[in-house]
Amino acid sequence: MVKKISYLFFLVISFLLASCSKRDYVNSLPKDSQLVAQIDVVSLFQKAGLENENLSGVLKDVTQHPEKTGIDWNEKVYAYVSNNAMGFVAAVSDADKLADFLKNDAQSWGVSMEEDGDYTWASTREWLLGYNEEQLFAMNIYGDAKVFRQRAKKFMEQDAADSFVSHSSFQKLVASGSDLSIYADASVLPESVIGKWLSFFPDDVELSSLCTLLSVDFNVGKLEANVDFHSDDSKVQEAIRHLTSSLKVQDGVFTKIIPSDFSLFASFHSTPELVEILKGNRDIGMTLELMAQAVPVHELLNELEDVAFYTSPSNEFMAYGQLNSTAIFTDDSWASRNGIRMLGNHSYAFGSYVFGLDGQDFYLSSNQNRKGVPATIDQNRLLDSWASKIKGTYGFVMVNLSHFSAVSGLPTDISSQLETAVLRWTEPVHFELTVSVRNQQDNILKVFLQPWIK
Repeated sequence: MVKKISYLFFLVISFLLASCSKRDYVNSLPKDSQLVAQIDVVSLFQKAGLENENLSGVLKDVTQHPEKTGIDWNEKVYAYVSNNAMGFVAAVSDADKLADFLKNDAQSWGVSMEEDGDYTWASTREWLLGYNEEQLFAMNIYGDAKVFRQRAKKFMEQDAADSFVSHSSFQKLVASGSDLSIYADASVLPESVIGKWLSFFPDDVELSSLCTLLSVDFNVGKLEANVDFHSDDSKVQEAIRHLTSSLKVQDGVFTKIIPSDFSLFASFHSTPELVEILKGNRDIGMTLELMAQAVPVHELLNELEDVAFYTSPSNEFMAYGQLNSTAIFTDDSWASRNGIRMLGNHSYAFGSYVFGLDGQDFYLSSNQNRKGVPATIDQNRLLDSWASKIKGTYGFVMVNLSHFSAVSGLPTDISSQLETAVLRWTEPVHFELTVSVRNQQDNILKVFLQPWIK
């Protein structure tokens, strides 16, 4: 366990040391990288305020005496994942200082060092770091380190045309100007994230042709991120155009009709074109067909416009939406034929859910005491602060992190400070994410790092 921790510490420290000073050093990035992250280390250290903390050991040297590392801290780090391999690349400003820095701590890190012509190698059982007068290259290894040295040399000597630099996404990374920018193709995204959406695309489309670019900035009181999707593949571009042609921005009519203790609130605008696309999706279409056996769900969906839903800390769920026409409730004989209980005028129960008509609005709730859209407007500081930014979006999601179970796995020092996460779908292939903390005077990065700062 101690060895594993020392190896991890060696990787983290090496990663923090790295940044690039010569543009041609990025040619070391593998061309088939499925994920590449550009990191502004200087900006992150400044925002974390580490120079003002009571640090000790190597971390103190790295943050307070960067000139001792032999690395140019004014440039960026590029980390990569490629064909089950991972690592990072950087440029070296002073190879002698880097050698001294590594040798001073080599024994405590479990690192062996060896010179090989123009290169110096530092390695553990799991990681290899090689450098010369111009660049630094790191990769994970298994087995004989000498075999991986040859692979590392190949990357360190390749031209731009043989590198990820030749990928169109690399220029997007460079242009982002954010604290952290991440390129990833769909093949490395978790199945739980992308799996259900694959059926919207042609069967013969390569996942690697659908790319994501995430740009993140850590600011006072909040984290701000932008997510963009793009592709150079004509089939993917056509599929994206088909999806986005069904979209329409919402009016935001339900922005304040929500209990103040919500866990999650979301809203979007539904169109008949979007419903048809959803019906054509294998999984979603099957679900809709099952629902249609009891309720005229297709007719209902075609009449919906602005839609909103929320969940509460007690797991209550409620959805409601504007209807263009309430004709399906004029003759509701379908209810009696399908075992649906009549609770009143256009009010029904099925299993543990209640649903029905409230004026021109449809509602669905897991709380059988709610028989209509909430009549009162609950003033909520979190929601009120975003109300004006909901209108004009394709979709909006707000999570009250203090009521969200997924946050409970974080250290208490972090989870107690997190307040909200907001996702705004502002353009067909563009999303904006904001995560805020309770103390608006704190830089959010320092909040994230606090449990590990003594």
